[in-house]
Parts: sequence; C-alpha cells; structure tokens
Amino acid sequence: MNIPYQANGIYPSEVAIVVNAARRHAINVFLESGIDNGYSTEQWATQLGCPVNACDMRYLPDTVARLAKYPNLTITQQYGHPFLHGQAKALASYRIGVFIDGPKYAEAASLCHELLVAYPHILFVAIHDALDPFEFDVLRDGAYRLTWSIAQYTDECAVLDREAEEFNNNMGASYSKGPGLLLVER
Repeated sequence: MNIPYQANGIYPSEVAIVVNAARRHAINVFLESGIDNGYSTEQWATQLGCPVNACDMRYLPDTVARLAKYPNLTITQQYGHPFLHGQAKALASYRIGVFIDGPKYAEAASLCHELLVAYPHILFVAIHDALDPFEFDVLRDGAYRLTWSIAQYTDECAVLDREAEEFNNNMGASYSKGPGLLLVER
C-alpha cells in the first residue's frame, strides 16, 4: 500500500530500517510510543503483518479516526513510559519490536535502555529523531548493536528522503532536519 508522505513524518529510509529489523527478528507484536499524525503508525500497520499497539499522550481524534480501518492497530491515549512498560509486562510471551517517537532525546535513550534491560523479549528498539549521538551514551555499553540511519542509506532511500525533505521544506514543517533514527538491537 502506498501511503502518501505527511509533513514531519518518518523518512522512507527510516521506515525501511524498522521494517527490516522487524522481519529479521521475526517479531509478532510491535509497540509505538508517540504517533502524532500517524504516518509511521500507518506504515507499521500495513507493513509488519502483526498487531501494532500504539500510544500518544495527547488525544488525537482525527488521527485515530483515519487509522480505524486497520484491524491490527490499537491506539491508546497514554504517556509512552507507562504504556511501553505495561505492554511489555502483559506481552511477555511475544517477540516485540519497539518504536519510540516520544519521549525524545536523552529521555528516549533512557527508556530504551530500561526496556532492553527489563524485558528480554523486546528484541529491538528504534528511536526517532535521534540526531545527537552524545545523548545516547547510556546505550554504548557493548551489549547492543547500534545502527544510525545514515549508515543504512541506499540510492533509492536517498532519493525518497530528499523528496520527503523537500516536501517538509515546502510545507514549513518544524522537523526538517533529515533522517535521524537509532536502531538498538540485542
């Protein structure tokens, strides 16, 4: 399914990295914290082939209504930290992948570290808007494989990302900084 790009949305290269990680780890549940306009959420619901449980701290009626057509998608209004911990505890027999798009920055790195330490069935965590590597020192202990999105570039992704960046610039989008995804795998 071709989903039209939305301003401030995840870049195509970042989607590809997360989808490939989900397939590589054979996850059977995917968790997302921070959905905003739901562009990434829609990508997961259509491409992962498993239940997607997502949350946002804000009530997003337009996004929830637009995404209601996906039977494998559940959206909850809740902060990311308690949502992800609660889901991980409740789904202990599943192979889980996680996408954190809220909280941001150092708080996202700490949450990622907490999840990977506490729940061995969480096989990877992807953090969006991971633009400053120094914010993620908590994850540099050698226990995990870290992959920055820029290292995964292909020519096709570069073209798609340039189109997304141009779209963001034309729309006056606030996040127009290029791809910044950190994939943390066991």
